[in-house]
Order: sequence, then C-alpha cells, then structure tokens
Amino acid sequence: MSKPLRTLLSIAGIIAPAIFFGTFTNGCDSCEKRIHDSIEIEEDVSGLRITGPRTRANVIANMAPIVHGMQKIYEEHREIKNGLEGRLELQLTVEWTGEIGPIRIRESTFTDRDFEKAVLIPIQNYDFDGWADTGEDTEIVYPITFG
Repeated sequence: MSKPLRTLLSIAGIIAPAIFFGTFTNGCDSCEKRIHDSIEIEEDVSGLRITGPRTRANVIANMAPIVHGMQKIYEEHREIKNGLEGRLELQLTVEWTGEIGPIRIRESTFTDRDFEKAVLIPIQNYDFDGWADTGEDTEIVYPITFG
C-alpha cells in the first residue's frame, strides 16, 4: 500500500485511527496538503544536527507534526507507566524529494523498548516537503525530550 493511500485511510479512521501525522493527496503528487496548521513550531532545537542542503527552519517545521505525535504517544504511555520520562535522539535520512529513508533511535535514556517502538510510529507515515532538485539527501540527528 502506498504512503498516500495508507495516510488517507488513516484520516478515514480505517488504519490507526488515533494516530495521523503527515500528508494526504487527492490523487496527484502536486496536490499535497500539510496537516499541521495548528501545531506550534519551535524556533530552534538544541542539539539538532543537520548535514545536507535543508535548513534548520525547514527541518524543524517538517519535524513539528512528528514530534507532536510522539508527544501524544508519550502521554498515553505515561498514563500507564508513572515516571516515564527521558530523551532520545532520532537519526534519519531525508531524500531531496521529501521521502524519509532510514530511521533509527541513535541514543535513548529510556529502558522501555515498547515505548521506543511506539514512538517511531508517527514518522513511518510521513514525508518532508520536497527540497530543490539537488538530488542530495539530508542527514538529521533530532533530539526529543519527553517529560
């Protein structure tokens, strides 16, 4: 199943109804609409490292809905596991087209592996905005603090 179709089904509540982050299309790649108008975007992120053509502002804006989704998952897990808090660093590659390539948790202070798996869900159905026709990928290390 393609990402746009999977994401559209998420909007419809067919797949993962409680979690939607990303984009949807109405059948054409140029008709993409970003679904994070109401999410607050941080001005800067301490510890953010970027290698490649994307700017800090672009990375932070594209990560905002992902981080928002991760925070919601954290809140759900915290209700079950009192005292759950910590920090992790995501390492990801974003192609110039916006498609997110390999993702991994580079560092984590969490001991809850179920939480670490769950917190990666929002990024799996998400693409960044395209970034110039350079053909050059961007490597990102993005720190996130929970709690």
